[in-house]
Amino acid sequence: MKPDTSDIRTSDLYLAAFLHVSGLPLFATPRGADRRVTFVLSDPAKSGEALKQSYYDGTGVVSAIAFADAIKNFKGLCHNA
Repeated sequence: MKPDTSDIRTSDLYLAAFLHVSGLPLFATPRGADRRVTFVLSDPAKSGEALKQSYYDGTGVVSAIAFADAIKNFKGLCHNA
């Protein structure tokens, strides 16, 4: 996988789920030497930093059901990757 400046990379499952539900598509889930999964989300519109800020300051709003579903799906990726 080629690094791209329009990608958002995080090992924080909940942040990745929030970004995904906010509209950033999941691009890849590489596993490092320490077996930790990194979520790589595509961010061509460069909205990821603003979305991350809204997540951390508690102002981000997403569907609770969609967020819960994304968490379940991303946990599955962690365990099956």
